[in-house]
Parts: sequence; structure tokens; C-alpha cells
Amino acid sequence: MDPAKHYSVLVIYVQYDQGKFQSSVAEFKRYFDRCRRGSFQYCIVDNKDETRPAARLAPDEVVIGGDNSYREFSGWLRGIQYALRLERSPDAVMFANETYRLNAGEYRHCLTDELFEFVIGQSACAGLTYAFNSHRGWLRFVTHQPAMYKVKNEQFNHWVRSNVLILPYPVLQRLEWPQLRASEFFAEIYDQQPFRDDAPLSNNLKRMLREYLCPTGGAVGRAAWHSSFTLTADNYGLFTTKATCILDEMSLVPAIRRTGAALVDIRAVHTFAHAPGPRERMLRAYARLASRFPAAHASLVFLCDRLARRAGIVAALASVPRRAQRVKHGRGAA
Repeated sequence: MDPAKHYSVLVIYVQYDQGKFQSSVAEFKRYFDRCRRGSFQYCIVDNKDETRPAARLAPDEVVIGGDNSYREFSGWLRGIQYALRLERSPDAVMFANETYRLNAGEYRHCLTDELFEFVIGQSACAGLTYAFNSHRGWLRFVTHQPAMYKVKNEQFNHWVRSNVLILPYPVLQRLEWPQLRASEFFAEIYDQQPFRDDAPLSNNLKRMLREYLCPTGGAVGRAAWHSSFTLTADNYGLFTTKATCILDEMSLVPAIRRTGAALVDIRAVHTFAHAPGPRERMLRAYARLASRFPAAHASLVFLCDRLARRAGIVAALASVPRRAQRVKHGRGAA
């Protein structure tokens, strides 16, 4: 890492089929053009060649062989193992893969020095968080709380997208990376019902997994996977593998919570970091709120995302007396 820089980041980038998503590490590097005070290194995990020996491709790039047994999640684990063996540890680690283009509009503008300095300075994890709810827009926060899902003994009502997740290095050292296995949840042979009778999953999560990966007519208007398909006996293996990856991704929120670190949304950090007024105090308050009240996290993130898109509203809120702001934000996060 460059000692002249204020902070250092290791990007663990998993790739398998670059052509499918028209992606490249070189293009992804340009996403950090706004980060002038940081030094970035890249560990490229080649999930298509699991026996590939480690090799340095450039001063800031190393490539290692991957593990595609559970797609990107097993690949990221290989990258974590590499990161934990480094003689000189980075300040933070960021997870990414070749699908970075699919949701770049949500986060690319947020990749700034302020984001990484906040993550490192506050020992907070940051990513794109979403609520479990089929409603769109403001309706989902006016009508009811986000749905609560359950995997084994863990309950949660929001999840973090793993292809843009930033962890302080000390948190990574404490983190138990999810390593669920398909056999825990899915029948060995497909017979119309993919889940085991004793699968430790809530019923609403079972429905969500099936409709997300294999949408039917009853799922109109809901989100679906970019490579969704019709479930048959022939592609049942793909279903169980991808569904297990999603369960791993969902399990990241409880896993991060167990480290004692806060999980914040990078869009909300971006809003506070660029809003007029006492920015540092707002950022610290947001980290505390996200840590103490995870059930209200999704509502706060939604509001902050809308504020980030409307600079005029942000400026107006900054002019409201502090007491009024506390009342207003308290109601918004309920």
C-alpha cells in the first residue's frame, strides 16, 4: 500500500464470465476516481480456474484461483483467506464481482474518500441495504414494517447486497463468513417442492426464493433475478446453488451484527457526508442508530436515498432547528 495515502483498501473481485456482463477490472477501477486520498489494491479471484496459481498482474493487482462451488460466495472466501495472510493488512476490504454494472447507478457516485474514511474511522461496515417488502416507493413504509425473515435461528428484516460491501479490516478478522450448504435446506431430488420439510427457513423466505429465481404469473411487479428461469428437474442444481448463495448473502446482516459493528448504507453516508451542517455529528449519529435499531434501518435508508437525490431538500432540512430534526427523523425511522 502507498504510505503517502491516508487509507488503504483491498478490493476482492470475483470473476467467472466477464463476457456475460461486459465487465472488466480495468473499468471497475475507474469507479474509484473520486478517491484521491486512498490506495487501492485488487485481489482478482478467478472462479473459472480453481487451480490457477497466484500471480501478480500489475503493481496493484494479484490474481488467485477461485472456488465456484457456491459461486461468488465461495470465491470471496478464497479472497478473504488471501487477505488474512497479508503481511501488511489494509485498512478496509471491499467485496465486488463482475456484476458491478447491474446496479452501478445506486452506488458509483457514493464511492468517495468520505465513505472509506467514515468506514475506517467509525469501524462501521457499509453496503447497499434493502428491506424485505413487495411494496414499492413510500407505500412500504407507510403501510407496515418490512417483513421479517428467518434463516435457522437468525431473524432479520433487511439485507445487504454483497457485490458492493465494505468492511474495516478488524471487522473482517472477527467475521464468520456465511458458509451454508444446500443440503440443509433443499431436497436431494426435485419433486415439485424444492425445500426439505424440515428446512430451517420461514415460509415467506421460501416463497421469496422461488419467485425471485423462478418467477411465475403470481409474482408480477416483484423483483426477479437477472438470469431467472423456469424451475425443472434439469436445472434444479442451479436453483439450489443460487438459492444457497442468496441465503449466504442474507446471513451477512446477522453475521456482521455478531461482530459488534454497525452496518450502514453507503447512500445514507453519502447524503450526510455532503449535506450542509455538522456532517461528522450526523454521520456518527447515523452509525449509532443503525447499530442500535436495525429494525428501523430500512426506513432510514429509504429516506436518506431520496434526500440524496434532492439536494434542495437536504439543504432545507439542514436549516431546521436540531430539536425539530430529531423529532422528524425519529418518526421517519419508526
